[in-house]
Amino acid sequence: MVCATGRAIRVARGVGRSEIAQRIAETHGVALPDSAVEVIDPETWKLLQRLRDMGVISFCGGDVKDVVVRDVPDIAEMEAKKDLLAFKQELVSEAFAAAVERIANLPKEEYVRFLADLAAKASQFRCEELIFNARDAAAVGKDVVKAANALLGADARLTVSEETRDIPGGFIAKQGSIETNCAVDTMVLLRRGDLAAQVAELLFE
Repeated sequence: MVCATGRAIRVARGVGRSEIAQRIAETHGVALPDSAVEVIDPETWKLLQRLRDMGVISFCGGDVKDVVVRDVPDIAEMEAKKDLLAFKQELVSEAFAAAVERIANLPKEEYVRFLADLAAKASQFRCEELIFNARDAAAVGKDVVKAANALLGADARLTVSEETRDIPGGFIAKQGSIETNCAVDTMVLLRRGDLAAQVAELLFE
């Protein structure tokens, strides 16, 4: 017995092509005909079994099956909601990516202050070497180290590393084998869990 939106049919396995096969194929197994009896072909029977495995329907019996369609949302509606969720998640990801780009492209003076403050807070040994990307090493490396050492005090000896890394901005603070990742994308990623809901609210309110 197949139950869907108040209608019910009894289906039997067979080899004849039936209307139920077309209806199920058209709607991915949601809309079923309200005929009294349907003989379904092996291909459609396999589809019903897949729907059972997905938890959309259940059935019992022998060659004649009692099939119960569960109360599930329309497939098209489910797909639309899934697409909307994916779209929202994509926009949130783009917002965080834009944040990374914006920080990495701050005006020089503001960028130096930001990185110097970050370096002073991240320093554990007061003598780390800071690994920048090639652009920042040349453009702001010395200024960041000078400002960070001033924040840390007279005995601070942070230096600009000769090594560079492929990071969008920020730096890696390194002392021997110990590294502290202060790359801009890493910092934004670490805050994403805390801020994603707020960003989504701002985007979609």
